[in-house]
Amino acid sequence: LISLTQSLIDEGIADDSQFSIIPFASEATLQGPVSATEAISILEGLSGDNGFTNFRAALETANQFFSTVPTGKTNIGYFLSDGFSTTGGEFRDEDGNYYRRQ
Repeated sequence: LISLTQSLIDEGIADDSQFSIIPFASEATLQGPVSATEAISILEGLSGDNGFTNFRAALETANQFFSTVPTGKTNIGYFLSDGFSTTGGEFRDEDGNYYRRQ
C-alpha cells in the first residue's frame, strides 16, 4: 500500500484524494481523513504483533467511514490482515451481506 500511495502522489492523483487508515487488533480505530504522505507515515508505523485479529471491528469501522464519504466519486477500500479473525464474531452490513468467522 505504501508503494501504491506513493504512485498516487507521483501521478498527482493524491492531491484530489482522501485517505484513511483503520488499524485493528481487538478493536479498530479510524485514522483519517489524512493526506497521502500522512497515510504513508501511518502505514510505516503499523505492526502485526497485537495478539488479536478482529475483522468485525475493522469492517464495522470501514462501513461507518464509507457511509459518510461523498457519493459520485470512486471510493476504494483495501482490507489487509496478518491472519485469520480470532475475535469479534460476524459482521453484517446494512444490505444484509455478512462476514462470519470460520
